[in-house]
Amino acid sequence: MQNHEYLRLPTKENIKTSKNCKCCTMNCCWIACIIVISIIGIAIISSVLGWPWILKTCPFQLSPMPEIIEGYIPTNISFSSCMANWREHRLMNHIHSDLHIFLGDNIYGDDYNYEFEYVKPDFLWWVQLPTHIVAYYELLYRKLSCRKSFQDLVKRVPLIVSTWDDHDYGSDDELINNTMKQEAKRMFVKFWNLNQARKNVTGIYGSYKFTNQSSSVLLILPDLRFSTSNERLFDQEQWSWLTGLLQQNKDSSIILCMSVPVRGLLRIYPEETRALLSMLNKSTTVIISGDPHVPSITHLPYGHIDITSSPLAMVGISKHEYTVCNNSCSVINNQDNYGLINLHENTVTIMSEEGPLLQTRIMT
Repeated sequence: MQNHEYLRLPTKENIKTSKNCKCCTMNCCWIACIIVISIIGIAIISSVLGWPWILKTCPFQLSPMPEIIEGYIPTNISFSSCMANWREHRLMNHIHSDLHIFLGDNIYGDDYNYEFEYVKPDFLWWVQLPTHIVAYYELLYRKLSCRKSFQDLVKRVPLIVSTWDDHDYGSDDELINNTMKQEAKRMFVKFWNLNQARKNVTGIYGSYKFTNQSSSVLLILPDLRFSTSNERLFDQEQWSWLTGLLQQNKDSSIILCMSVPVRGLLRIYPEETRALLSMLNKSTTVIISGDPHVPSITHLPYGHIDITSSPLAMVGISKHEYTVCNNSCSVINNQDNYGLINLHENTVTIMSEEGPLLQTRIMT
């Protein structure tokens, strides 16, 4: 005899239990949704309060500096380069000067890419990350604006100027073919509040002249990225500007601010670099540079000295010995550093958090 299973008809008890389960399930879903939304909301609010740069630029006072500043000459001029995005900028708190010059790599807009390349396993050799994400550059400018050390520097140092190098211009070692260079210029001009003269040129090159009744100091900031190719350091526009500027200011003391060391330019662009050095009077010129993450003092052709300060925020602290350079030298145990020009004493000193690293006389 075949057994049959019959459909159990719903009873009042079954119906009641079923309704209760549905209600319980719906209530649980609503409660879970409310909890998840609350957690997300708290996380967003905490992030905005803790990291305001996620959404906006923090306000800071950085007025556009005119090309000519009359009646004032800075005595102590500091300079630096290379500031990692995600490390403390503690050394910035030690900078006290009349004028500070940021020599480039003030942000690293492509850091996520080479950090990925560093940890990428071999079997992912074919994976390439994009290198020109404008939104990431903007995020890093906002982050810099919200750093307390940067905010304090802007309040403490009366005058601040800046140029760029490869990592705030584009990706590593990038030159004229950078596809985002117009966007890079837009962001740079806005953040550093450049004057109209530097806005109007091809790239961001420019100069600032300080004068009083007895003397003048000319600050020159070439652009070594926007129009630079593997064959040519300066395009005709910038070369004409540079040669005309030097011709008109033969009686001024000159501080030539290079985003990379001149010794490297001599290897890649020997004729142009030597032509530039030949136009500069060694007794009235100091050349400063950034980029290589090692501070150094290098003797160049025509009697010039190139003082490199790098990095400001990258390597941390290590032991060192104070060195006075009569010939080219660099520190062996590297650490974060900045440069300090004293125009009264005609010296340049590379400073760390622990004290001086290197020193040389200038304009002698």
